[in-house]
Amino acid sequence: MMRRSTFFGGQGLDWDALRMRLSVAEAQLEEGASMTTEDARVILDERARALARPIEAAAELDASEVIVFHVGEETYAVPLENVVEVARGAGITPLPGAERPVIGVTGWRGRILTVLDVSSTAVSQREPGAESRILVLGERHAAFGILASRIESVRRLAAGSFTPSLEESAGRAEYVRGMTNDAIVMLDVPALIQRFRADT
Repeated sequence: MMRRSTFFGGQGLDWDALRMRLSVAEAQLEEGASMTTEDARVILDERARALARPIEAAAELDASEVIVFHVGEETYAVPLENVVEVARGAGITPLPGAERPVIGVTGWRGRILTVLDVSSTAVSQREPGAESRILVLGERHAAFGILASRIESVRRLAAGSFTPSLEESAGRAEYVRGMTNDAIVMLDVPALIQRFRADT
């Protein structure tokens, strides 16, 4: 259940979203990410524009928050609401006979979690590196994990900012919603969950 507080002038504070932002920030700090003065200025300018935007106009924007991450050389995004946790990479045990995108299983909070490799290449990264994270995804409860080479950021993505890709293979087309102009692949988490339910 989503937890909210009614402090700060009666505005609801989404603690789950805040927790996810902190997880992403922690991952970025551990990677040794640095911010230049120019980067900071751009971010502050964007925040100022967002605060100046009328509430009604902001409500009309059909946008949602996503976590952007990398798998090898490719960039992906999943809705923040589907992220249960950003976990540190752990040893992945291969599953004999498993078909892509499944690459194996790992231990997570006392249970066995299926781990996926959503990249378009045959094998992007079977063993996590120092910067790797496992995005634990699901709807209300954890369903599976996606191995990420690196977490980039949390950002807002408009529903109309990505278009269906006509180049996806039959397997990936089931769970790829589309791609943005800057080559971010948007994943369909509910479709992935349905696929695993059908396979069990």
